[in-house]
Amino acid sequence: MDVKTAEQIMQDTNALLESANIEARRSSSAVVTHMVCGSVRQIMQQYLSSFLLRHDRDPAKSQTLENLREQCLELNPRFAEIELPKLDVCYQENCNQDGIYCLPVEKVTACLEVANKTKDLIQELDSIDPG
Repeated sequence: MDVKTAEQIMQDTNALLESANIEARRSSSAVVTHMVCGSVRQIMQQYLSSFLLRHDRDPAKSQTLENLREQCLELNPRFAEIELPKLDVCYQENCNQDGIYCLPVEKVTACLEVANKTKDLIQELDSIDPG
């Protein structure tokens, strides 16, 4: 894939991250945690994939976040700064029987912080205009 495609993924992901940040800033009783969690998973996959594409690596769609991060680590050791274990709260085992997330806002906010840090790191490493 070309750089333009990677940049478009980055722009789309920036917009998704902004939406998740806005949602997380609502009062704690109004935050839709499953929306933020679902967005964070997608955001992380897209940011890491975009970085790989910009560096002529082909991220397979079936890759886990850990595998994507490992590929990014091969290109730059600073990806060790990205704390994927904090994202564990955003997965299905943290849902009740009805599939509704019952996470405290603080845990969801920690996941969002990882996504924001990933964006900042990639923009720093690639000098991508946040557009």
